Amino acid sequence: MDSATLVVVILAVLLVGGYAVGGVLNARRAQMLATGLREALAGPDGPARVRRLGRSVIRIEGERPVRGTGRVIATVLMAPREALLVWMLWALQGRGDLLDIKAELDRPPGGGGLLADPRHRPGRAGWGAAGAAGGTRGDAGAGGLAVVAYDAEGTSTMRRLAASAAQVGDVVLLELRGAQPRLTLLVSLRHAPGSLPSLRPALQRLVDQVSREG
Repeated sequence: MDSATLVVVILAVLLVGGYAVGGVLNARRAQMLATGLREALAGPDGPARVRRLGRSVIRIEGERPVRGTGRVIATVLMAPREALLVWMLWALQGRGDLLDIKAELDRPPGGGGLLADPRHRPGRAGWGAAGAAGGTRGDAGAGGLAVVAYDAEGTSTMRRLAASAAQVGDVVLLELRGAQPRLTLLVSLRHAPGSLPSLRPALQRLVDQVSREG
């Protein structure tokens, strides 16, 4: 076997083996995350519902898991562990699994806006898009988060939420919308599933604070 053929064989083994091992790792991690989030988002009407949307996406839907909310939908976007080289690149960039939470609020917040961590790519993208759409950009003054206000009360409301946001975990983005009252959270899951038990009380504190501001 010449050197070129040997290189091709080694690469093929790495790709196939990496795909198989990565798939097993993703499946196990997805199960752990789904279990933790199902408990965190359980409501008075029963446990949250879990659905798999393909190999790399999990959706968990809960009804009124914390006071002041209606339906809460959490979507887990898994890192591409099956693609070994891509996953390694993600790891070097500090990227990983993401948790996207959308919570319907019982009442409009006292100001709309967005908090974003510019160290994360989705945070930079969200902050830039919100500012380009006409929001007023600023500094949240806590945790290195940037803020975009959507209305006159937005800056003060989002700055007050910045300290509470840190208790949720590694927040990439937090957005408040008032027209159809909703709280959106994008959280890095680099420290999950250990961080999931604190998700429910942290989400409750955020919603309570939003309600008081309203």
